[in-house]
Amino acid sequence: MYLFSTYNMHQSFSRGYKHPPNKTPDSPVRDQHSSPRASEPIYVPDSSRRRQHISYKRSEPISLPESGRYRDLSTDSTCSLEEAAEMAFTTEGTLLHINTGHIYWSERRQQHAEKIFVRTTSIPASNIRSIWIKNSPCADCSSLLINHFSMTDMKPTIYIGKIWDGDDSNNRQGLRNLIIEGFVLKVWDTPRNKNIEHTQDYLDKLLRVLVKFIKHKN
Repeated sequence: MYLFSTYNMHQSFSRGYKHPPNKTPDSPVRDQHSSPRASEPIYVPDSSRRRQHISYKRSEPISLPESGRYRDLSTDSTCSLEEAAEMAFTTEGTLLHINTGHIYWSERRQQHAEKIFVRTTSIPASNIRSIWIKNSPCADCSSLLINHFSMTDMKPTIYIGKIWDGDDSNNRQGLRNLIIEGFVLKVWDTPRNKNIEHTQDYLDKLLRVLVKFIKHKN
């Protein structure tokens, strides 16, 4: 009974189904657990191919950036100042670049670039003369930079791309503290920076208020 049903199903299948080019109606019926001969082509249905294709794509490593543009270089890599500006102002997140060419990226969960720099850099503080950073340091990051360079006589010049949360009084005071401790704050002047005027106005006002406060205190 089993052989008869299998034969009828095979005949019906052969009459009503257009066989793929790699398999003809005269091909012998093999057990699914037997291995095919080397000369016999193997037909894989379309649905199986789709499943294999999806499985392959999911197995590939996926690395997503913080924005639509991938970061060309990772933290602690080296590049020119022009390359750093290109990445800083076309990619989400904050990039910090120092005069030795090393760059440091901000990370998710409030890991600012200054924190990554202080935590991972192997460059002696005395060798760092200039720092370029896309966003101005927050109050906490200003304190980190002050502590990191506390043992150096010459503090680095910090070139700032744009002001981050400048209306916050703690952030303003953090920038003032940097100036008081000997850091020089300037604008990151590059064609990629679209916030040059606003940043310059903010720093000028910050310095004027600080000078006025010092004169009044004395």
